[in-house]
Amino acid sequence: MPVSDRGDGLSDPTLEYSIQQVSEMLSIPIQKLRRWDEQGVLVAGRTHGGHRRYSRELIDRLTGSGLATTSDKASKELATIRKSLAEKRRIIQLLLESENRYRDLVETSHDLIWTTDAFGRFTYLNTAANAIFGLATKDLIGRCFFDFEAGASHLSNRRFLATLKRDGEIKHYVTRLVTDTGQDRWIGINARVVLDDNGAMIGIRGTARDITEEHLTTQRIEHLAMHDPLTDLPNRLSLQRRVESALQSGGVGALLFLDIDHFKYVNDHFGHRTGDQLIVGVGSVLRDLMRNLAGELFRLGGDEFAIHLPSALRKDAAEV
Repeated sequence: MPVSDRGDGLSDPTLEYSIQQVSEMLSIPIQKLRRWDEQGVLVAGRTHGGHRRYSRELIDRLTGSGLATTSDKASKELATIRKSLAEKRRIIQLLLESENRYRDLVETSHDLIWTTDAFGRFTYLNTAANAIFGLATKDLIGRCFFDFEAGASHLSNRRFLATLKRDGEIKHYVTRLVTDTGQDRWIGINARVVLDDNGAMIGIRGTARDITEEHLTTQRIEHLAMHDPLTDLPNRLSLQRRVESALQSGGVGALLFLDIDHFKYVNDHFGHRTGDQLIVGVGSVLRDLMRNLAGELFRLGGDEFAIHLPSALRKDAAEV
């Protein structure tokens, strides 16, 4: 709705109002009038100096019955726009806050959080990677778990990858790695395959935890359960399992049982400490002898020892 013009390019001041006059007449802030002009709600003309001028006829009409309708409609439209923008800003803010919380949790986690491409090469690791691999995160991108595997873990780690591709997920997988500084690490891994829309594998993501202390503790407990604390020889339970395994395999073998004559006399007259020293000494001598035999030595308790000779017959046992 442009202003009138006399045809010579000059506005007729008797047929128009300035933006200040319109603002007072309509009780609308000048900034809002400018926005309405730009948005096409209430368009103003321009003088040669670039000043906005409004048609007197139009403004007079708006100050009458049409004002409320036009003003209310524009206000409602602007209110709707403001509400929409405010909602978008709120959603963006929530997303940013959620991302920041997620990043804080990931980066401060003691567990390793990682992702790889389809070939198992790291594409992301959090800061826990340094404690596990002995390298900064940036130096690990493009490498993989297998680059750090201990020699004995080679085949099991290949099975891990094959199982993951087959089942899509693995939980509580334990493997042994060697850090960049040569330290052993036992790692517990949880992993899941990432697929594209066509079901093709595009990567792997998961977590990993350094369980070295727990693993070594478990090994120590298992060792104590299967070994004599005095001589560190395999104990009666260990012998039992060895014999059961031999019987299940259906092979032959021999067992020799030994004890120390008059051991009770040593204990009674010289004390249990001396008796323990005697057990340790005899165990050491027997262990040295076993180096030339294809068998295993056990301490059953007290002054009793046993030797298991796999694949040996009675004649072989008697010669031993």
